[in-house]
Amino acid sequence: STDIALNIISLSIKDNDKTTNTSISANIEIEGGMDNIEECGIIYGTTSELDINSSSKKTLDISTLKNENSIELKGLDFLTTYYIKAYVLNFE
Repeated sequence: STDIALNIISLSIKDNDKTTNTSISANIEIEGGMDNIEECGIIYGTTSELDINSSSKKTLDISTLKNENSIELKGLDFLTTYYIKAYVLNFE
């Protein structure tokens, strides 16, 4: 099996009106073979205990995957700490 790693290489935060329109853009780099990827993206939440089954999740479109990809999270609360982690599920 091929090892696959997703790395968040940059984050940018934009506060439109300092209420609930905060957004984060995450640039994600994929290392390794993309052929065996079933699902990938980021999970996020307001606690550091992120779980792929219980945290909020934003996936990348598998059909358009590149070595670098971008995901935008919109409607986040202003002045709130969010924890973000990249994840990948591959076919076994």
